[in-house]
Amino acid sequence: MSVEFGKNIIMNKYQYIITETELARIKSIKDEDIDLSDNPETDENFWQSATLIRQSKSFKKNVLLDPDVAKIFTTDEAVNQALRLLINLAQAQVN
Repeated sequence: MSVEFGKNIIMNKYQYIITETELARIKSIKDEDIDLSDNPETDENFWQSATLIRQSKSFKKNVLLDPDVAKIFTTDEAVNQALRLLINLAQAQVN
């Protein structure tokens, strides 16, 4: 997983914001110091049957909507369209 400073990571329904100190500590760990004893051994056969899953260009973000808003915006597409409209209106006001 790639982590950038200040990004939110959802872990077990709790939000965790990684600190600059924690990120530096993680980056300083050498590969040989990482305990992989709980990972199963893999062989060539394992990798031959593996499937590459490319990450979607869309960014998935869970957002809680108030009930009255959720009644109007019932799909991801509806939320995205409304937000794009708002962005365009705001940009038009600036220009």
